[in-house]
Amino acid sequence: MNSWESDGLWKKAKLFMDQANESDHGSSEFAFFASLALECLARSALTKVHPVLNADPRDDSNVLYACGYTFAKPRSLPAHSVYLRAEKIIDPFQAQHRELCEFLALQRNAHVHTADLPYENLGTDKWLARFFETVSVLHGFLGKPMSDFLGADETKLAKELIKTLNQSVLSGVKSKIAAHQKVFDAKSADDKKKLQDAASTALTFPGHNQHTCPCPACKNKASLTGRRFKELPEQYSDGELFNEVEYLATAFKCTSCDLSFSSIEEIAHAGLPTHFKKVESTSLHDLYEPEHYQEYDNM
Repeated sequence: MNSWESDGLWKKAKLFMDQANESDHGSSEFAFFASLALECLARSALTKVHPVLNADPRDDSNVLYACGYTFAKPRSLPAHSVYLRAEKIIDPFQAQHRELCEFLALQRNAHVHTADLPYENLGTDKWLARFFETVSVLHGFLGKPMSDFLGADETKLAKELIKTLNQSVLSGVKSKIAAHQKVFDAKSADDKKKLQDAASTALTFPGHNQHTCPCPACKNKASLTGRRFKELPEQYSDGELFNEVEYLATAFKCTSCDLSFSSIEEIAHAGLPTHFKKVESTSLHDLYEPEHYQEYDNM
């Protein structure tokens, strides 16, 4: 019954999660491997109760395999049934978690079995926070720390994103946006134009940890400030090293209407990106020149 051992399925889920974490959260690769990890994780939770819960009941040999009798290669339960069983057995695993699992499974199937590219326009705001919450629920049931699965840094990120699911923040954010929109709309056309121009000029060259985006209240250019989270592998091109750095949004500010947010929960409920990427480059000449000052001087 090695194929359906809970610990073995958890280790396979972690393998997929490790592969996902080699890419940024908004990439197709991350979403694809995360969906594979989630299915194995759910199967690990079921088989912790008993391996028979992972057996496709349409053939008795599958059930017998789960009970220790090996006649042929067993067939496991379809993914959608795994999530239905998890919802019935694991109390904290609720409808929203099952729906997230089913959604990711559908995207994965379309990615593998059709010409569609379902992950290309799949924003992280549609699924990532709920994904991490589902991972947390399943690990609670398994009695394992989530950090064993995600790693320490990714677990910190996961906990921050899970906070964005707090609906109690939503009404306050909507009221704040509406109030700032009302004040801005009451300004004269000239004042609006001056504020718009000033904001655009100030953000022509955003800081290294800033990202520009439209303000949800006045629609003018505003900025997100983020905390450096993940560096992706370097790439070489035209004598320079490039690498993408992923930031987790921590604050928002619009100088046109003075709207601001200071938590990721508010940022998420305002419909703003919770992540953004920046590309950093390093000239190989600048990188190695300090090591060879004497050689350069003698040229």
